[in-house]
Amino acid sequence: MQEVLKSLNTDCLESFNKLEEKCQKNNIKSDIIIEPLTPDLNSRNNEEKIKEFRNKKERLETKKEELFEALKQVDKKIQKLKSEKLNDSDFKSEKIGEVNFIYHIFEDLNAKDLRDLIIQVKSKKENEANTVILFFAVDEIKIAVALAISNDLTNQFNAGKLIPEITQEIGGKGGGGKPDLAFGGGSDKSRIEEAVEVIKRTLLSS
Repeated sequence: MQEVLKSLNTDCLESFNKLEEKCQKNNIKSDIIIEPLTPDLNSRNNEEKIKEFRNKKERLETKKEELFEALKQVDKKIQKLKSEKLNDSDFKSEKIGEVNFIYHIFEDLNAKDLRDLIIQVKSKKENEANTVILFFAVDEIKIAVALAISNDLTNQFNAGKLIPEITQEIGGKGGGGKPDLAFGGGSDKSRIEEAVEVIKRTLLSS
């Protein structure tokens, strides 16, 4: 009987811990989940304890369904916000020589979303050729930067080699990626415009 109790308790605790972690990652209040099980085998007989554990496990399964539904709604909201940001952002655009240069500074985007966004913008039909894209995402502490170059220009410009020049300008070090897509970071928001000028000068000198 004690082995059965131990197995039930372990299963419930593992489920609890996994759900608790998902809650924290998605800013969902953890009170959606029941407390972890800590049985006292001396307080009741084994038959009653097994029944109690099984009831709690059923409750946990119900809470799991509620959490998964909450996570789905969070994902939908994130996708909607990304779509709105992609369609509604007023990206700055300049023609430098034969190259279309697009750049923008986002105030409310994390590094992962910045990556997803620049890939989406790069893949748009109008940006498939003669285009360089430079995006920054700024928060209170750091800056994420992403540089994309259309495939037809990678014989002239290499994003992986240019990104360290940008990150150095904004107080960062290194960064890297492929010839058509690279990422880095920094901390000096006051130097972002100078970082943009680094790319402009590079495009002008080609």
